Amino acid sequence: MSIIRGVEYNKLNDLLKDYDKRWRLFFSLLSSQDKELCEFIKTQDREKYNKIIEVPVTYNKPDEYLFKIAAIINSHSDLIYHDYRFKTIEEYGKKIIKFSPKIDVYLRDLLKNGLLLEYMKRQKMDIEKPAMYKKISEYMDIENKYANIGYFLCGFYFNGNKNIKYNSKIYKDYNHFVNSIITDENINEVADSFQKDCFIISWQISSNNDDLSIYERFLHVINMFDEKKRTYLKELKIEKNIG
Repeated sequence: MSIIRGVEYNKLNDLLKDYDKRWRLFFSLLSSQDKELCEFIKTQDREKYNKIIEVPVTYNKPDEYLFKIAAIINSHSDLIYHDYRFKTIEEYGKKIIKFSPKIDVYLRDLLKNGLLLEYMKRQKMDIEKPAMYKKISEYMDIENKYANIGYFLCGFYFNGNKNIKYNSKIYKDYNHFVNSIITDENINEVADSFQKDCFIISWQISSNNDDLSIYERFLHVINMFDEKKRTYLKELKIEKNIG
């Protein structure tokens, strides 16, 4: 048993019970190899202690450092990163959509930096759920090529793409959204903004059930908005000429 900064810990795994709430403290203690904390870890499990002190301290990426330490303490722990704790990977994806269209950099970094795949491997999802693992790997690659597209696609994958909230209104699906937003009167305005809206693009891609690859769907969405805009401008020009 050890009392570390006012909290009692009886087992090594107890460190993870408030890991997400005390992450700043744990980073400070672990990165400086605090004597009391190190002695507690060493007493509980010498082998894990040796692995922990071998992890390079990344002062510019404290959350990533703590993520790796948590994996050593308990490879089957919850998904813990920064001040987030998820019991399941599905909870992670739903949180992305809950925050959308805003982007949470910590949730994004989990995917972008390969940490989500590390977690899935620890849970043996690469073996037990190979299709899911492959899909998340694909989203990670996309995220590193097209910022925020892979992030939202990952969110839709776990959350689904029905009953999505956008600008304080809930749309039952993507078609409902399009029919409500894209009208002849505002297509010129929204086409430009939607081409830059990674959330909308990802929503459309996730709603498409054809056999196109995600990259092809991405281009399809951009072309779709371009075509709608060109058609509208052409019709507008004709009307003006007639008038």
